[in-house]
Amino acid sequence: MSGDMGTFQVGFAFLIGSVLVVLFMVLVYAIIRQGYQYEQRKRELVHQERIKALAMGIAPADPLLARTRSAAVIGTLIPLAFIAAAAYVTYLGTQLPEEYLKDWFGFERGPALIFVIWFGCGVVVLLTVWSSLRTIRRMSDSKGQPRGSRVPTPPPTVVDARVGEDGS
Repeated sequence: MSGDMGTFQVGFAFLIGSVLVVLFMVLVYAIIRQGYQYEQRKRELVHQERIKALAMGIAPADPLLARTRSAAVIGTLIPLAFIAAAAYVTYLGTQLPEEYLKDWFGFERGPALIFVIWFGCGVVVLLTVWSSLRTIRRMSDSKGQPRGSRVPTPPPTVVDARVGEDGS
């Protein structure tokens, strides 16, 4: 009888676990969908605001300035994060017992482990800094216009055609 009860408990635990996993997946889907709808509505509102501003003769904000700022932020934060991660992994590599290093990294403690960690970090840091500096330089060289783009025409000005107070 106890064998049947153990099988029942395992089956019941599996059923509860499966239901929880499905509920979790539904919750994640709902959250992602809600975020997507929010972003779509936000884009629509920004577009409507931009169209109204153009109709009133107000020049739109420079999107290339935001692109340049984001390139500068990426070029700063990603290298800092990789250097911090490499320093932490180096610390772990010097503090962990030898058998963990052999299992996790496939290296013994020594210069090979340090070289692999910092070489990988250096490659990522150099490529990130190079890419962000290239983007910033391209934006400044083209005077705010990316290569291959045409100069936008200014929006037409609205002329008030009313002659008198009564509009005639």
